Amino acid sequence: MPEAAPPPLSAEPSAPDALLPERVRLVYQQIHWAIFGNLVTVAAVLAVCWNTLPRPHLVGWALASLVVVAGRLVVPFPKGERAEDLAALRRWLYPYAAFTLAAGAIWSYVPVAFFPILPETHRVFYAFLAGGLAAAAAIAYAPIGWLGPVYYLPVLVPLGLRFLLGGQGFSLVMGWMVLFFTVYILAIQRNLIRSSTRAIELARRNAALVGVLREANRQAEHLNAELRTQIAQTRAEAEARAAVEAREERLRAMAEATPTALFLVDQQDRRVHFGNRRFQELFGFVPAEDNRPPVEELFGDPADAARCLPPGETGSGGGDEQVLMRTAAGREFWGLLSFQALTDRARSGLLCGVADITERIHLEQQLRQSQKMEAMGQLAGGMAHDFNNNLQVIRGYADVLHRAPHLDADTRRDLERILRAVEGASELTTRLLAFSRDQVLQRVRLDPNELIGEVGRLLHRLLGEDIELRVEPGPHLPTVLADRAMLQQVLLNLCVNAREAMPAGGTLTLATALVTPDAALRQRVPEAGEGPHVRITVRDRGRGMRPEVLERMFEPFFTTKPAGTGLGLSTAYGIVRQHRGFIDVHTIQGEGTTFEVYLPPASGAAESPPLREEGTSRGGQELILLAEDDEDVRVLVQRLLEARGYRVLTAENGERAMEVFAAHREEIRLALLDVVMPRQGGVETFERMRELRSDLPVIFCTGYTGRVLDDADLNRPAVGVLKKPYLPAQLFKTVRTMLDAAAGGAQDASG
Repeated sequence: MPEAAPPPLSAEPSAPDALLPERVRLVYQQIHWAIFGNLVTVAAVLAVCWNTLPRPHLVGWALASLVVVAGRLVVPFPKGERAEDLAALRRWLYPYAAFTLAAGAIWSYVPVAFFPILPETHRVFYAFLAGGLAAAAAIAYAPIGWLGPVYYLPVLVPLGLRFLLGGQGFSLVMGWMVLFFTVYILAIQRNLIRSSTRAIELARRNAALVGVLREANRQAEHLNAELRTQIAQTRAEAEARAAVEAREERLRAMAEATPTALFLVDQQDRRVHFGNRRFQELFGFVPAEDNRPPVEELFGDPADAARCLPPGETGSGGGDEQVLMRTAAGREFWGLLSFQALTDRARSGLLCGVADITERIHLEQQLRQSQKMEAMGQLAGGMAHDFNNNLQVIRGYADVLHRAPHLDADTRRDLERILRAVEGASELTTRLLAFSRDQVLQRVRLDPNELIGEVGRLLHRLLGEDIELRVEPGPHLPTVLADRAMLQQVLLNLCVNAREAMPAGGTLTLATALVTPDAALRQRVPEAGEGPHVRITVRDRGRGMRPEVLERMFEPFFTTKPAGTGLGLSTAYGIVRQHRGFIDVHTIQGEGTTFEVYLPPASGAAESPPLREEGTSRGGQELILLAEDDEDVRVLVQRLLEARGYRVLTAENGERAMEVFAAHREEIRLALLDVVMPRQGGVETFERMRELRSDLPVIFCTGYTGRVLDDADLNRPAVGVLKKPYLPAQLFKTVRTMLDAAAGGAQDASG
């Protein structure tokens, strides 16, 4: 049952003894502030009166004040259970009151003893200081009404009387003001006592109310105990449900956030019951109650659904299988499929994941294509090396026989057929080497505008009247360092393809410009370089190319022509790459194709093509070192040179050539070196020979460099090149030219 309500608050204060504990505690709570104020005022009196009053008396007064302050602090205050003991409280209160009275008496000492010698300003200061102390004491000691007057009456009454006894006008005014202030403080004290008593009674009543509320709360808790139990049970069930829902929500959020397309297949109806956001974006299906697509619709081949997601699967799952998938719109793509079997008491299903790997497969295909082209290039280069040696033997001996006198007409005609066949085979190996980027280039500085002008003049004989040729040279173009014949071959191949793409006629444009490849072009063509490039454009308005043709157009032997060789574009690609350039292609079916050849610019003026020298080269008697690993070629070249009067030393590899050269270093006038030889190649042999004799002229004989012979080697002094298969006349001319140049240089040096 609740306690009885507390009695109404009385207008009259309660009995003093009933409220004594609260009154004493309130006074004790103010003791520290009272002592602090006393110390501050003592310090103020010392500061003001230090040079006015006798210092021994002033110091004694201050010490007495401090003693009284210390006395009030040392009186023990009852705590704990003794805090409600009235006798214990009085034992603290009365000594405290005695020290308070002593403090007031000490403060009255100053006006009584030193009033005559105090200046008038000091008296006024002391009067205001005493008034402040009295007001503070009236407030601090209000809970115990008689304690305040005990302190401030000994201070104010002597001070007011001392002013009145002064007899002067200002002193009389001050005296009456002090006495009136004393009376006013007493009146205020009475009101403060009443307020304090009422506050204490209010606090006691609040405590009683708190007790009532506590009892009511206890009873309410007792009445609600069973309800709490029921609520706890209900809450546990709700929390369990919420935990399940939260876990499901987290799983759903994870499924929605994953970049893998997730979907759930029910094993009973074999339909898709759930698909995350990525699944909906990738496949275009939004599974719902009225729209659950069969799982077979997700596969490019419906039979793959049963193979990849077995209907009776209840095990741990399977995965990482590449399979062709299909979207709702019919678009097919390659996916990496995995699944996990899920089973509960009622149903079973498969949680499946699909990652779109079309781009990865495309990159893998590009890598395989690049590796295939690289391997084909290496194969083509290796075949060309051996094939050129065989062609060299056939061509050399056939030419020797063809030049023999007294041949009958049929034999000479047969030999001419052999030489033409060798010429065709040589052209084939040249195109293979162009694709493999292992052919020897004769680089000169070319004007791009002159180059397209020359190609344009050649095209007038190839293009029909229904094709309009436009040549658009660009302004202020730098030269390019390139092989003139090779670049002409590239442009002619592109133009011939353009003509065949316009069977009904059209416009073929050749243009040049100086451009800088942008970021989009460098991303589209990985081998694209940075900085300015000379761009040569071949544009037609023909049929354009299909995407599958565009992907494979640079593959060797790939062709869409019934009688094509498939080497035209691959040769052009190899030549441009060997010139440190690249090709970009734009095509739109029905609108035409644009090939853009980009070449790095060179410095210097363009060089004119060399003039052909007519006539037959004479022989000589100089000593020549021949290094060739193919025995048939070595025997042929030795026989040809010796027939012209030259003396020939032979070696089958680079190491043997160095041994022969070391033995005849001063006699040898020319070294004829095959580039690719076992044990030591021609370039390394050349370097070692030049270390022993820096002025030795050298001719490199090759149709395949293996990418060991570059422009720097060919541009060195006294270095020539013969591309296999060559005619005996080409051999004689090159040898004689190198020997004459070396002899002329030696004469200039001696002269």
